Amino acid sequence: MKSVTVRGAQALYFDAGQPAKDDQPNIVFVHGSGCDHSVWGMQSRYFAFHGWNLYAVNLPGHGVGARVSEGSVLGSIEEMADWLVEFLDAAGIDTCTLVGHSMGTLIAVEAASRHGTRFDHLVLMGATAKMPVHPELLRAADAREEKAVDLMMDWGHGPAGHKGGNINAGTWAMGGAKQMVMPRVADGTLGIDMAACNAYEGGAAAVSNLSGRVTVIAAQRDKMTPPKNGKAIADAVEGGGYIFLSEIGHFMLGEAPNDSLSALKAAVG
Repeated sequence: MKSVTVRGAQALYFDAGQPAKDDQPNIVFVHGSGCDHSVWGMQSRYFAFHGWNLYAVNLPGHGVGARVSEGSVLGSIEEMADWLVEFLDAAGIDTCTLVGHSMGTLIAVEAASRHGTRFDHLVLMGATAKMPVHPELLRAADAREEKAVDLMMDWGHGPAGHKGGNINAGTWAMGGAKQMVMPRVADGTLGIDMAACNAYEGGAAAVSNLSGRVTVIAAQRDKMTPPKNGKAIADAVEGGGYIFLSEIGHFMLGEAPNDSLSALKAAVG
């Protein structure tokens, strides 16, 4: 992990051990609620070894073990978007391709709507302009109950994800995702993230203010951000792209890593 200082705190990011090069484009990955850079798994590593400068960030208060970014967990999507732009400044990133998943798509849209010249291309995975959270999930996350992450995993994976059969032998997509999120349930971070998503009202206005290249990657079995919502974003942006993944749920990155990587490669190609 590498770090830069943002607002006096250490902000961690993953670069797969590949130093940035002046002649390569930058790609920044922003995770969703309760997650961290590791949600991108092999998808981020691919770009680091194929001609891109990789910055897979951990938002403040996010990470596992010693890999938790310093600073207070941010309580609104607008604050997270501001922090992201400050991260770019601290890392010396003038422009980049910005990839977000779930809550990360809200952050990406909000940041790009106000700082459009900083972003060459938005890739939004599991996207919606408004992201209401089920009341029981909100309650359980606020109460720091394990039930919150169980609901998140149940609703966030498609049929294949529930049954196992991960391409990585001996692993289970839902179990791995739960292990990543559980520490952020216990310390209250997931509850703050979920409340921020639920409260964000600026998505439609932000989408209407987008310019430049935008690609939405949607999953057929996504119960948390239905694919029709992602299609609406793509249709609302002139020249917006749309990639549809069949029989996959919201946690597409771990449930179907190869399909997700292929979609990302097609999006930025």
